[in-house]
Amino acid sequence: MEKKRHILLIEDDKNDMLFFAEAYKQTQIPSKCTWAQSGEQALSQLAYITPDIVFLDLEMPGMDGFQCLELIRSVPRLHDIPVVVYANALTSSTRERAMTLGATACMEKLHVPDELVQKLRPFLGAAANLVKNPE
Repeated sequence: MEKKRHILLIEDDKNDMLFFAEAYKQTQIPSKCTWAQSGEQALSQLAYITPDIVFLDLEMPGMDGFQCLELIRSVPRLHDIPVVVYANALTSSTRERAMTLGATACMEKLHVPDELVQKLRPFLGAAANLVKNPE
């Protein structure tokens, strides 16, 4: 039996969270998703959980995604967990900054269900640890 993947989605927008949750269910890859509505909430949850992968929005009120990423990477037990920056506008400088801070990959938010399902499958698939962007 395949192990259930534990996803942590750090996303302040409830509609984006619901859209993401529906897409990850449609991948039919055994997984569960924990939702954090802010960077602060995510860091509190990460004191108690160890997800298999994190999807991190960059544009959030309060602590933004870059600050959250930096803090996640500063915790030794979380250092090797794949973190996928998941954002609306990914410029080359945004991607470069995210990767420099320790992102495993960057993925633009998609608002077409089938496209998002296809993008999520490689991230949620059998690989235990992502080393680079599966695109």
